[in-house]
Amino acid sequence: MAVSFKGRALAWSVPLLAEVGALARSVLLAWAVGPEELGRAMVLVLVLRLAEMVSDIGVERLLMTSPRGDHASFLAALQGAVLLRGVAMAGLLAMLAVPMAWALPDGAGLGAYLALAVIPLLRAGLNLDYRRAERNADYRPLALVEGGAVLAMLVALPVIARILPDHRAMLVALLVQTAALVLLSHLVAARAWQVRFDRAILAQALWFGMPLVLNAFLMFLTFQADRLIIAGWFGWAEVAVYGVALQLASLPAQIAGRAAGSLLAPRLRVEGSRLAEVM
Repeated sequence: MAVSFKGRALAWSVPLLAEVGALARSVLLAWAVGPEELGRAMVLVLVLRLAEMVSDIGVERLLMTSPRGDHASFLAALQGAVLLRGVAMAGLLAMLAVPMAWALPDGAGLGAYLALAVIPLLRAGLNLDYRRAERNADYRPLALVEGGAVLAMLVALPVIARILPDHRAMLVALLVQTAALVLLSHLVAARAWQVRFDRAILAQALWFGMPLVLNAFLMFLTFQADRLIIAGWFGWAEVAVYGVALQLASLPAQIAGRAAGSLLAPRLRVEGSRLAEVM
């Protein structure tokens, strides 16, 4: 599947904006609320990231690589999987709230950890049609949805930090970004949002995603869980400094990995069908 120069540029620009936006969010909050509050905010993000990684069965990648990816019924079934994942993530975050608040009593309060559960519930209403466009090498909807959500968060961040000059500003910023993501996904969609629950497709998604879940859990332990150790043994300011440094160090790999996924995943569908013909 040939991709134009403009398409490649858009495929690279979206992860670039997302990762630079996340780094800018941390830097802006450090100035607005101070390093200690940023450290508490980063642990909130870490808990959310844990729930995201251990529940990520790769629905978007299945959509891009499956021969049925353009079928309306298949898209609706995958959106059903996204809805179920959002509810499961919310339940997991609610369960983690009490032990996290107990383990780090001078960190974010119980209410902040519980409020994290609202984010996956919002994301459960995502319209995946912009990812269907991505599978056909049209990256404009991807740029509008994911890039627009990052920009909405960055524009709102100074106002949020002024109203909530502590770690809760991160929580509200994430809520704004998620709400913008979902809203834009519906605005750019060529197909109306539909949901259906198909056991066979859900089983296929789980089978497809189990290796990804295991890999994500190991990646979390390797690259992110150490911030929990720092939070327990050192101060919150040290968590903030370490977190920003790690964001900066991992920036090239994160950008390259996401761009490669956008550009190469649709090709797996074509190459896989050719392999099936040969066999």
